Amino acid sequence: MGNDFYDLRMSQKFDWQSEDEDRWDDLMPSEVEQLKSSGKKRWLLAFFVVLFFLSGAVVAFRQIKDYTSDAEKIAENDVLSSNNLVQAAANDADGELLATVLSGRDPDWTRTQLSLVNGGLFYEREPFGLNWQPQASPIEVNVTVSPDFRGAEVTARHEYSLVDEEPSQFITLDHSVVYRRSEDRWLMSPPFGEYWGELITVNGRFLSLTFPSRDEAIGRRLAADLEGLLSAACSTIEGLECNSATHLFVKLDTDPQSMIDVAEVDARFRVTQDLLLPTPTLVGIPTDEGAYRAIYRGYAEKVLSTFLGQVAGWHCCDHLLFYQALLDMQLAKLGLSPWPLDESHYQQLLDGESELSTYLWASEASASELLAWPDAWQAYVLVEYIVAEWAEVPPIEMQRRLSSFSYFPEWLQSVSREGVEMSFAEGWRQFLEHRVNETQYMASHTR
Repeated sequence: MGNDFYDLRMSQKFDWQSEDEDRWDDLMPSEVEQLKSSGKKRWLLAFFVVLFFLSGAVVAFRQIKDYTSDAEKIAENDVLSSNNLVQAAANDADGELLATVLSGRDPDWTRTQLSLVNGGLFYEREPFGLNWQPQASPIEVNVTVSPDFRGAEVTARHEYSLVDEEPSQFITLDHSVVYRRSEDRWLMSPPFGEYWGELITVNGRFLSLTFPSRDEAIGRRLAADLEGLLSAACSTIEGLECNSATHLFVKLDTDPQSMIDVAEVDARFRVTQDLLLPTPTLVGIPTDEGAYRAIYRGYAEKVLSTFLGQVAGWHCCDHLLFYQALLDMQLAKLGLSPWPLDESHYQQLLDGESELSTYLWASEASASELLAWPDAWQAYVLVEYIVAEWAEVPPIEMQRRLSSFSYFPEWLQSVSREGVEMSFAEGWRQFLEHRVNETQYMASHTR
């Protein structure tokens, strides 16, 4: 109750008013209305000023955006013009035409690009079991211009057919080309370091694979699949002894020179512990699962060929045609290489249209001369006959012993069971007749 009394007295004693209320009470009604009206006007003025600047900003933004868009379209068209010349140069293997749109910033890179075009290797991927289809390429072209309009990347999708596949099968790969703006045109240029990124290495039991981070996704998949391939080879290929020292180091290289090296005729026979192959961006990025399997097969053939040569301890290029036939026999069993013989080959030898030549065993000729010899297929027939009828050691051991003998009869005797020198010629014709009948039967049942 005391508090109520105190509140009552205070309310009676004081009449609470603010200074603003006193001032408003002293003003005439018309003055009050004028002040209120002027306040509204100031707010409206401020609103319109802000609106004006916002409208100007929007207009300026749209103009800048339109200008940037127009500039980007102009740049894209200019880049495509240069890219069309590169495409034409690749189609015609015309290095002189390529030189008109080629940067000279890195002389080694420039010479390599000219060599690729002049050698028909700019888009051709035969070393990976693929044939370029220029009449159907490119299927799709995309241009990405850098924000400063000084660089651009063109990604073009090209079609390929698989070598030795009947009926023909087709896949597509994406190829990337970098351009830099010069004073008067866009030039095909080597990528800067950040284009490739850091190197990544994946270590396995039988394989260590190094690749640039740009190709990390496909690089990691290749590492796993190639490791699985070598593991399967060690467990399924008769006579292949894999131990703790059996390890292959493979680098997927960003240097375009690797595209030339891998295309050399004797590239698959270079036995080394450090194998250098072009990285997938140089070969072409697969666009789907079928394309990946095709690219993988190309890498797998090279990796396993080097691995088998390393284990066999073979020295290139001792009795190369026999080594090639034995190698392809093992690759064929793993589905990585077609066996190149058909009925016509056996029939030619059976009819006496071709005779086995001592040139098959020759070591005087160069590797390129031997591999280009039209009758090199005879070595496949002879090796097939020896393995099927006479050999008492597996093909990998036959490969290993090639470097130990200078004469064919000595090597043959070392890999075959006793009595081969007496009966070898007698069984030859019977073997050819059997293979003719067998290939005819297989051909008639696969049509």
